[in-house]
Amino acid sequence: MFRKEEPIAVSPDKLDKMGTLIAPGALIEGKLHAKGMLRIDGTVTGEITCEGNVVIGKDGKVEARVEAVNLTIGGVLKGDVKVAERLEVLPTGRLEGNASTKIIVIEDGGFFSGSCEMPTPEGKIVAKANPNPDSKKE
Repeated sequence: MFRKEEPIAVSPDKLDKMGTLIAPGALIEGKLHAKGMLRIDGTVTGEITCEGNVVIGKDGKVEARVEAVNLTIGGVLKGDVKVAERLEVLPTGRLEGNASTKIIVIEDGGFFSGSCEMPTPEGKIVAKANPNPDSKKE
């Protein structure tokens, strides 16, 4: 009845699916690199590079340059983002910075302030939105 339990073994393939969690109350400063999924419910400042998907929870606060395959924002992100596939801003989400992505979805209530580039697979820019249309071209 009170015997010692054996630890539960977790295989490496399941570890990859679990990903990384920055819990509420946690603060990360500097460069963060993740291979699998990354969920942020705490605060991160600096740079984030993720070879998988990044999810910023509704209480997450990020002030960083972010590179990811897919990015979902439910909290606040201040910084430029480079997303290989899909960028989604949820109703509770706020993105303040420039974005480069194939697909962008801003749900009702979501906020985006910045410019957006949408390159083709060949690397050509087919759509570019500039929040300051009167500014001089470089």
